[in-house]
Amino acid sequence: MKKKGNTVKSLDVGKLVRNVMFEKGMTKARLARATQRTGPVLKRIIFSSSFQTYLVWELSVALGYNFFTDLAQQLDAATQGKLEAQATELDSLKQEYAHLKEERDYLRKAVDLLSKG
Repeated sequence: MKKKGNTVKSLDVGKLVRNVMFEKGMTKARLARATQRTGPVLKRIIFSSSFQTYLVWELSVALGYNFFTDLAQQLDAATQGKLEAQATELDSLKQEYAHLKEERDYLRKAVDLLSKG
């Protein structure tokens, strides 16, 4: 059975939210009121390592902080090596393609010369 929830060990959205709450001096009670949730429900949310996008959105609005920017930066860091490797492979394939086109053109010329002769 596939595990549900956050499978990315380094990603903890709840901790990110709690850190911003601390920096802004926002209490759980005030944030619960701002998001129209009860205290226990909000506590369960912010102590989860992952939650649904709409909750990230609501917490971003309530705290006046763009959590999506932080998540995007973490995603960029996590995929940077893979993206660079793909870009290198793409450049290599482009060079190979150009070489094959050149080779094709030479073969066409050779066929034309042989058919005229």
